Amino acid sequence: MTVTIKLENAFKLIPLCTGIDDIYPFINACDMAVSLVDTNSAPTLVKYITTRLTGRALEMIKYKNVSKWQFIKNYLTDAFEVTTTASPLQLQLNSIRMNHDEDVNDYCHRVEKLYYQLCAVSTLGKEPAEAKIIYDILREQTLAIFIKGLVEPIRTIVKSRNAKTLEIAKQIAMSEQVELRLEQENRNHYSNIHSKIITSADRITKIGTTKTLDQITL
Repeated sequence: MTVTIKLENAFKLIPLCTGIDDIYPFINACDMAVSLVDTNSAPTLVKYITTRLTGRALEMIKYKNVSKWQFIKNYLTDAFEVTTTASPLQLQLNSIRMNHDEDVNDYCHRVEKLYYQLCAVSTLGKEPAEAKIIYDILREQTLAIFIKGLVEPIRTIVKSRNAKTLEIAKQIAMSEQVELRLEQENRNHYSNIHSKIITSADRITKIGTTKTLDQITL
């Protein structure tokens, strides 16, 4: 049985698209929304999709046939040169790793960008139902890849929480990174205090030794 959602709920899935750095998530969201509404609601959803396009993205569909989502998708992908194949994108995604000192949010952004690009090229020309299957598979793969690429001990913590979505995994990782950074700051703080205490003690010892030598000389 095909799962469908109400039209108003499908509207909520569609983000704004400026065409600057958001074309892939927009296409991905629209693919998902179109696949989840019934056939009778599709034309209304497509009209709503056109209202979410602004700037460069809106320019790409002006004076064109926008009666179907597939038409709009083709205009956008052609205009923004989604010409690469899935294979190199999949390789990049599989090998992505978080850098040592990199912010979790920045790492997640790199992962998501490849994910959206891969979704876009993998679903070109596909029917909504088939696109949804591809979307679901890639979403699960990306979650596993994101967790695998995290630095330790963040990776172990996130893996143990059994996160079901990339967003949840990101939130857990970000929270853990904040805690680790606070712990490191505290260690550095106490280390500095300890160093100052030792330095002060050394100075006191030297002063005492100097006075003793002066007394012996006298």
